[in-house]
Amino acid sequence: MRSLIRSQLRLGLRTVALLVLTVGLWPVLFATIPWLRTAHVGMVPLPWLILGVGVYPVLVLLGWWHADRAERLEHDFLDLTDRPAEGPSRGRR
Repeated sequence: MRSLIRSQLRLGLRTVALLVLTVGLWPVLFATIPWLRTAHVGMVPLPWLILGVGVYPVLVLLGWWHADRAERLEHDFLDLTDRPAEGPSRGRR
């Protein structure tokens, strides 16, 4: 059980790190690169467009990736603990 908890913790920390490296650095880019602050797409400022619309696909993909990895970890753990004595696992992932 401890190995599953440690694996889930590592996955959670990796997910947060990916979130910080993607979404969290966008405001830093806008603050350090002057032309990004003043760029417009149509009448909408680029920072507003990216932070208001572009965040959601990243969050959805990151959430999907995290859920998929968490399920895989749980299935691997169940395979280790629920394995029959006579052979390999019964068709789980």
